[in-house]
Amino acid sequence: MTDPADAAALPRYHRMVITFEWVSYAMLKRVLDVAVSAAVILLTVPLWATIMVAIKLDSPGPIFFVQERVGYQGRRFHCVKFRSMQINAEAVLEEMKRRGEVPGLVYKIRNDPRVTRVGHLLRKTCLDELPQLVNVLKGEMSLVGPRPVIPAHIQEYVAQDQVRLRVKPGLTCLWALLGRSHCDIAKIAAADREYVERRSLWLDAWILYRTAIVVVRGENY
Repeated sequence: MTDPADAAALPRYHRMVITFEWVSYAMLKRVLDVAVSAAVILLTVPLWATIMVAIKLDSPGPIFFVQERVGYQGRRFHCVKFRSMQINAEAVLEEMKRRGEVPGLVYKIRNDPRVTRVGHLLRKTCLDELPQLVNVLKGEMSLVGPRPVIPAHIQEYVAQDQVRLRVKPGLTCLWALLGRSHCDIAKIAAADREYVERRSLWLDAWILYRTAIVVVRGENY
């Protein structure tokens, strides 16, 4: 789908059609985001309560993990997750980096020692990301889109990767279907660029459908 920014050289009539199509997609996508996220939150209230109790009983620390991320057009927001790690996770990571146990730019660490017992289950089922539905309701995220980026990782972007900031970050994305723990940075960037170029309601629906299957089968951890 052509982006409005690419339509400047087209005749006026075609620019109007392209803009209308893009606005329609954005509006329908937002309606879908609000409807689905609100419905899921309401239906899973008992599950939220159960997870909150389990986290508190399992390890000391807050129930939620809040971290600054970069979203649409470089805007920063606070991304919320259920806490799945020890409260000193960031300090432990820096020590692991210092000892050379993990690479400098990390998306996933296999058998991460910082993850709690409850955290392992939450991550395996992706339930740790359930609170991000609130970010979707607030309009900071979408159900589908590139995963929200940590500010420090923006510095690693090459010029062509900046296209990933032209859409809202999402709960799920194309590269998540390839296996979250098995994608390198190049594959992640390529999948995100492909999504931005091909984005449509049909593609969003397909990604949501495939994500549900992957999560149920436990194939993405």
